[in-house]
Amino acid sequence: MGGDGVLAAVRRQLALGRLLPLGGGALRGYWLTERAARAALRGAVAVALPMARLDELRLAPADPAASLPEEGDAVPGPPGAVPPGPLRMTVALAAYPALPLPELVRRLRAALAEVARERLGLDVVAVDVTVTELLGAEPEPATAGPEPPSPPDAFGSGGPGGPGADTVTDAVVGVPGVRELSSALDGWPGAVRVSDEADPPSRLVRLQLVLEGDGERALPAVLAEVGDAAAGAAASSGGPPPGPVRVAVLVTGIG
Repeated sequence: MGGDGVLAAVRRQLALGRLLPLGGGALRGYWLTERAARAALRGAVAVALPMARLDELRLAPADPAASLPEEGDAVPGPPGAVPPGPLRMTVALAAYPALPLPELVRRLRAALAEVARERLGLDVVAVDVTVTELLGAEPEPATAGPEPPSPPDAFGSGGPGGPGADTVTDAVVGVPGVRELSSALDGWPGAVRVSDEADPPSRLVRLQLVLEGDGERALPAVLAEVGDAAAGAAASSGGPPPGPVRVAVLVTGIG
């Protein structure tokens, strides 16, 4: 890869933002790009509070000092992913004061927290809001910007591979709410990769996905079905697995 190609790859990775862990329990082993989370949250605010314009929105560990990788994590995350744990959201806001600012900020915090937790599955425990500008009129309706393009080959150089990978692919893309496979994150082995691991003995399935953004199904529900479908397909094809099937998923886009 030439210098221009390396620079383009770096820009593409930076555009994804942080790789955020979903909220533990049944969602352990699932991550969402900050870019995808930000687009979903901005869209929800544009509908619920059209008098507000989000100029900045960031998600980060609620306690960076405590956000360290846990020993013996059941599922390895993508390179550079934020370890599992609570998150803090920070927002810079421009507002048309159709409501008293304290009430507007209260409603904004509630809307963001609800979408983050219920629709996206993010364990957001705090929402910090700073009003940076007062507007003379309501802002124009927000429109989502274009996603950075995926590599020309839909599966990149690390296409579906490993024991039963084609069967896993068919099972995953058949789940309602899955829009397409992705290979947006360089450094993770393509859209679908199945490997037999020695420590601990297991079969590991790694996936990159784009989900539908129509709002009919919350992200946690879709991902629970994706995990079951991938694990079942990986266990029943490609020869007997050496141990349990583990599934790691990165959602790179929504809609």
